[in-house]
Amino acid sequence: GIIELPSSNNILKIFSHLPLILLGLCSSHLLAQTASSQVDPWITEFITHYHEVYQTSMLGEQPDLLKEFQAEEVYLMPEFQHTLIGRENVISYYQAYFNRFDVDTYESDIYELLDLGEKVFELSTFRLSITTETEAYTLRGKSVRIWMYAGEDRLTLETEAWNYNHSLDFAHALRFDLPNATHLALEAHVPIKDPISFEIAALHGLAEKVITQGNAEVWSQFYTDDGMFIYSFNPIHHKRKQLNAFFEQHVKDLPVFENLEIRAIKIEELDNGYVIEFASHIACWRNETASGVSTGKNIRIWRREPNGSLKTFRQIAMYN
Repeated sequence: GIIELPSSNNILKIFSHLPLILLGLCSSHLLAQTASSQVDPWITEFITHYHEVYQTSMLGEQPDLLKEFQAEEVYLMPEFQHTLIGRENVISYYQAYFNRFDVDTYESDIYELLDLGEKVFELSTFRLSITTETEAYTLRGKSVRIWMYAGEDRLTLETEAWNYNHSLDFAHALRFDLPNATHLALEAHVPIKDPISFEIAALHGLAEKVITQGNAEVWSQFYTDDGMFIYSFNPIHHKRKQLNAFFEQHVKDLPVFENLEIRAIKIEELDNGYVIEFASHIACWRNETASGVSTGKNIRIWRREPNGSLKTFRQIAMYN
């Protein structure tokens, strides 16, 4: 069974070293800066408008304002929270959030927009201050959104996920008991039935061995030279030099893994060499003072390289 740790503080200290294999607020001025943009101007304008509406929604506790942007089967994947699938379930999450917290300030910046052909990838950063009757919290984090084209000068939000730049001692307060939440780590994995599911399953099998062995050199090779790992409790790690340095240190901090399973939950192969994967992990671990089972979820953008290899181009990971 799961061995409980004595406090959420200790859990987070340990979780901050576990691998993941896979928001608001009283600022009337939205900071929107595109650090890297490879999209048409109307896309930048549309997503900037979404940020403005999102800010209004958070500050005014009006989740229904977001409905017009969301796909019917939109995925919401917050850190510490099981996934919400479907527009009404996503709105129920925000309503639970507003019932627990008052959102005092919110700012967000567009960090990167990438045209994946059939989809648009967005990476943004956010700063959020929230309060309860007795506590006040400040959060900084990163969010990923995947948009699909929906007609002329229009996008629809398919997926939104976020994690935090820093460890938290109040993670329990960011978790809501929602009856329609989906624990992706316990869902059926994608069956191996075509070349792409076969290839990704093989890569997962190698990753499980590499991570349990603490092999930083090979772990880093899963990423493209211009790859990005958007990891919990960390800044963004971008390009080969930063990725190599991160994994070299990260493996030194890992616990012992008695078992690690990485599972593809959803795979979408695009026409231009990109593959979008939703994945989960289950990790049985121990260290000198404790042991337990952790689960997490991630979104990975794979890219087919000129030599034919499939490598991780962008990845965001969240703990449950």
